Amino acid sequence: MATPQLTDRLKQETSTQHEFIETLPYFKALFEGTLALESYIAHLRALATIHGVLEDQIMQTNDPVLGTVWHDDMRKLPLLFQDLKDVDPGFSPDLPGSVEAALEITKRIRLRRINHPMSLVGYLYVLEGSTLGGSILRQQLASAFGFQHNRGLSYVGHYGKEKRVHWERFRERMNSTHLEAAEQQAVIEAAKELFKQLTLVFEALHPIQEKVPFYHVTSLNPEGGNHPIPKDAEEIKAALRAGQITWKQFPYYAWRYGERGQRYTRSDSAWLTTLVNYPIERIKNQIRWLGVVLSTRGMPQWMLEIHLENMYQELVEVHPEKETMYAKLKEAASDLKSIRRDILGDEVLDELSAEFEAMVGPEWSWRLKHMGKLLVMAVVDEKSGIDGAVTSIESWATNPYRFPEIFITAVQKTIREARQRLSQPG
Repeated sequence: MATPQLTDRLKQETSTQHEFIETLPYFKALFEGTLALESYIAHLRALATIHGVLEDQIMQTNDPVLGTVWHDDMRKLPLLFQDLKDVDPGFSPDLPGSVEAALEITKRIRLRRINHPMSLVGYLYVLEGSTLGGSILRQQLASAFGFQHNRGLSYVGHYGKEKRVHWERFRERMNSTHLEAAEQQAVIEAAKELFKQLTLVFEALHPIQEKVPFYHVTSLNPEGGNHPIPKDAEEIKAALRAGQITWKQFPYYAWRYGERGQRYTRSDSAWLTTLVNYPIERIKNQIRWLGVVLSTRGMPQWMLEIHLENMYQELVEVHPEKETMYAKLKEAASDLKSIRRDILGDEVLDELSAEFEAMVGPEWSWRLKHMGKLLVMAVVDEKSGIDGAVTSIESWATNPYRFPEIFITAVQKTIREARQRLSQPG
């Protein structure tokens, strides 16, 4: 007797859970056209939290089975972010129950990646399988909320008319893994686990138990964990605007850290806003700690200094009556500034950065604005005792696959001259 293929076993052993999810009040309300938009927004946020962590964890493992099954065209997080941008420009409150359920799923994903990464294939089976009903959901959502031209429907519309083709290719990859019986069982248990946890997510989405102002960091960054953010939507939006301003000031952010870095800027900015509730010395200590962490990851403390100043400006704009509290962020920025100025004066900084720009020419000076200053500031951080401050940014900025020789030479010379200046007495 032939051994059933993995996907056939998965379909058979999860069919009851799959069918049960489809009977939940969330989908009944959707098909009746009575679902609240808040529920759909919370749905997208929960899926973004799940996909954000799952896709990141898969990238962190070299498991051969996952490597066989996973393809980059399966990434859903960008689609979910696009949908959220389309349907929730005002940043509506979260639904606590769905956030809690989604976070529990991410906890299990991380544990599985550490203890049994291959089993995450079961999660992929559930999530990819959900795309098969996307066409029907797309029609229902468009009808219920008046969505047009794919607005708010990127996720359910993934693969378009090629859904069945993608699914068959996915099944072939799943079945080509030839797992042992115990390994197949681990995948099946993972799929059952996800169905169970997704049931909790959808049960929390509808009916909405209570509408209270509640905002969670995962709405800003699916990988943000569980750290605090403001309870005031206007403060959150001000913090996000400050992040956008800082990113525009430093093209280096986007070049190096991309979309994932932008998400962390969002969640970190919101967290920084909550610090204004503490005494100034505690704030300064937190900022110094964060400055060290960021510097070792290639972001000199000067960038944080500028960002804190931007945050102060944006927050005061929305709540001028709280200027005294927000001024603590400005004072923390001044604290970072005084530390660096004790090591290197602005005149020398400007001189070295001007020399860098002259070496790389106007095109690169425009494409990576402030790069010369960032290199010098990394040396300042190194001088202040932050190990790896220079190495982190230098290794990226001297990659010959990324930059021309003239740029790399300028980077190396600027770092060398900055170190020489800082080694001179006085």
